[in-house]
Amino acid sequence: MENENTLQNPSKREFNYGFAILRTIMCFEVILNHYWKEKSNPPDLFIFKIFSIFTGFAVCYFFFLSFFLSLDVLVSKNSLKIKKRIWRIGYPQIAWALIYWGIYKIIQIKIDLGVDFSDLFWQLFTAHSQNLNGPMWYQVILLLITSIYIGIFYFAERKGLFIIWILLFLSLFLQYSGINYKLFQSTRYEIKWTFGRFIEMIPYATLGVTCAYYKIFDKLKQNRLNACILFSLFCCFFIKYWIIKPANGYGYEFDNRIVLVFFVTGLAYFLPFEYLPEVFLRILRTLTKYTLGIYCMHMAIGKLLNFILNKTNVTIDSFLVCIIIYVLGYFISYFMSKIPTKYVRDLVN
Repeated sequence: MENENTLQNPSKREFNYGFAILRTIMCFEVILNHYWKEKSNPPDLFIFKIFSIFTGFAVCYFFFLSFFLSLDVLVSKNSLKIKKRIWRIGYPQIAWALIYWGIYKIIQIKIDLGVDFSDLFWQLFTAHSQNLNGPMWYQVILLLITSIYIGIFYFAERKGLFIIWILLFLSLFLQYSGINYKLFQSTRYEIKWTFGRFIEMIPYATLGVTCAYYKIFDKLKQNRLNACILFSLFCCFFIKYWIIKPANGYGYEFDNRIVLVFFVTGLAYFLPFEYLPEVFLRILRTLTKYTLGIYCMHMAIGKLLNFILNKTNVTIDSFLVCIIIYVLGYFISYFMSKIPTKYVRDLVN
C-alpha cells in the first residue's frame, strides 16, 4: 500500500487525487475479496457487477502503482532513500505479524483460535499464515522485488530497464510453460501462495517502472480530454472481452489485468479532480487516508466482527459487513495516527 505522501506525480511531485481515490476503491476491493460472499455471483445490479470484476484486480494495481511511484528510489543509488523505502515496506510486515499474534494469543485465553508459535514464524517469513494475516504476502513480495530492482539499477544503471524487461518475458515463460505453477504446487500452504506469486507480480512491477521512466502518463496528459476518452473505451473493452488467455497460477497469473491496470490507472491519473472546489479536495484527502492501516488490519476486524455476529445471531448482508470493516479500519487507523510516535503512525499511514 502507498501512503498519502507517495501519491504524487514523479515529475511534478504533486498530490494526485485520481490515484488516491482509486487506491481507496482498491483497498475496499481487497476487503470484498475476502469477506463478500456474493463476489462470484453478485446481485443483478451494475455497481455490484463492477465491484465483483475488480475484486481480483486490486493487488495488481497496488503493485503497479508502488513501482510507478518509487522509480526515483530504484534508480537513485541514494542509501538514505533506499533505507527509507525498505523500512516503509518491511516494518509494517514485521510489526503487524507481532500484533496479530499477540492479539490472537490473548483472545485464545478464552477462545481457541488454533494459533501457535509456528503461525508467527510463517507470518514473519512468508506473511501467509492460515491463522493470522494472509494478505500481507503482498509486503514480502513487494520487498523482494523492490530489493532486486534496486540491485539491478545500482549495478546495471542504464541497462536496468532492459534487464527488468527480460525478467518480464522470463516471468511470462515461467507462467505459460507451467513451470512456476509446478514449482510451488506441492509446497506447504504458507510457501505456495506467497512465493508462487513472486513471478506473477514481476510484469506489474516492470510496467510500473517503465511508465514512470518514460513519463507515459505525463505525455498523454498533455491532451487530457482525448486521453480520458481513449482510456475509458479501452477499459470498457478489456472488462467486457477477456482476450488474454490466463496461465495456471496462484491468483494473479498474467491475463487481461495487465492492460486493465495500465488503462484504469492512467484514466485515474488524467481525470481533473484538482479543479474541484478546495472544500471537496480537503474531504477527498481526508477520506482517502489510512489505506495501509485498513489493508493490514482488515482480516482481524473481519474475523472478530463475524464472530460477534454469529454469536448474537445477527444477520447482515456481507457487502454491508465489508463496508463496516472498512469504516472500523479507518477510524482505528485514525486514532492510531494520533499517537505521537513514528512507530505507530508508520503502521497505518
